[in-house]
Amino acid sequence: RAHAEQLHLDSAVLRSAASDFGKRSLKQPAAVLVPRRVTDIEQAVHFCQKHNVPIGLRGAGHAASQVALRQDGLIVDMRSLSKVIHVHAEQKWVDLEAGTRWGDLVKETLPHGLWPAISVDWMDLTVGGTISTGGIGAQSFREGLLTNQVEQIEIVTAEGRLTLCSRTSEPALFDAARGGLGLLGPIVRLRLRLAPAPTTLHLYSLYFPSLAEFLSTVDSLRTSQWVHSLFGLAIPTTRPPIGIRDTQFETLRNSAASTQTPHWMFRLDVGVFDGQEPALTHFVELHKVVSRVQQLSAEQFLFRTPPLSKIAD
Repeated sequence: RAHAEQLHLDSAVLRSAASDFGKRSLKQPAAVLVPRRVTDIEQAVHFCQKHNVPIGLRGAGHAASQVALRQDGLIVDMRSLSKVIHVHAEQKWVDLEAGTRWGDLVKETLPHGLWPAISVDWMDLTVGGTISTGGIGAQSFREGLLTNQVEQIEIVTAEGRLTLCSRTSEPALFDAARGGLGLLGPIVRLRLRLAPAPTTLHLYSLYFPSLAEFLSTVDSLRTSQWVHSLFGLAIPTTRPPIGIRDTQFETLRNSAASTQTPHWMFRLDVGVFDGQEPALTHFVELHKVVSRVQQLSAEQFLFRTPPLSKIAD
């Protein structure tokens, strides 16, 4: 039985759990559980199964297709289970609770010279939520999905049973749970593989007036050994992006006006690590691409993306 301070029935909390980041649907739950420990989740799953109560899992609320919403059900707010349990620097892995934010995770790993092999675009997302939805990032063109970086999972199954699974122990459950949208049960702890963080990092922002030029450049750079991250976005031609001169912006806007997307231009952020920047500088000069370059620390790179509502800057 949950303590009163863990099980929330007040209208303000229920309203906050009734919509997700997209705010396209409202499904108000009957209660929100803020667990103190894994056993609270085991008991909640068992209760919901026994009494046929819909149960949903919520991290930062960014899951698509309303998978974190449950009308008249129970929402489990996983963010209360947010401990980084242990960083094993020598073997390059970390054990953590699934409600841990990526930003809190990397603050624990960077002092060891380590970071996740794939970085998400917003560091307030939870690790468990990302793994439950597959997880892509700026390095995915080289490393694949974030689910590939998971070594083992502890999951509460539909029967309310805590189960440890990996590629060698309960492999079918391990494969189904990663990217499984929480449908097999809550992921409560996991072990994530880490990689050496770069010591130097240059981020090039390349601007293109047409989608065709943007995609052609992506195709050219994605197989280059000296390119380590790629992140693209479309931005409206209503005002100059930060770091671009007015004359460059006018050239981009005028060129975009004659394309199939006349009110948009396209930005490609290219990360180059550990001294490989001369190759990309040569590429930019050769193709006369409008660009901006920043030298960043690993931490600055990870936290570079602002809240999504402000991403046009």
